[in-house]
Parts: sequence; structure tokens; C-alpha cells
Amino acid sequence: MDLLEFRGISYVVVVDYHSRWLKIMFLKNTTATSVINKLKAIFSTHGLPDCIKSDNGPQLLSREIKSFLNDMEILTVTSSPNFP
Repeated sequence: MDLLEFRGISYVVVVDYHSRWLKIMFLKNTTATSVINKLKAIFSTHGLPDCIKSDNGPQLLSREIKSFLNDMEILTVTSSPNFP
């Protein structure tokens, strides 16, 4: 999972490790709440993952997202942006 900006528009990108299925969703803003709402939409359609891997972006390290993923019993793994 990662957040990206393209032509001034922010997106959350989620890729399934096994199937390589890709989901890109528009974000009105990059707050933790917005990211959580997009993850809820993805999870409600495709189910809960066992693990989410991401870089150390501030939204992805926030207490709110950590709490959400912990409540969902989803393991989180982070990597350095320079060494994914």
C-alpha cells in the first residue's frame, strides 16, 4: 500500500501480493481518516488482508491508522522509502 500524487491529485494504491491485483482510489485529502475510509471500502469488497506493507509515510504511521489496523487484526510491515 502507498499514497501517491499525480498531477496534483492524491491517491491510495493497494496491490495484492499474490494475484498482483491493483486498486487505485482517489483521495480528497491525505488525512488518516480519508485513508481509513478508502481501506474500509476496499476491505468491504475484497475482504481483510493478513498483512499490509507500506513505507513510513506519516499517514500510514499515525495512531489512528495503527489502531484501525490493529482492531482489524491486520499485521503491518513498514519499509524505508529508499529500500522498499
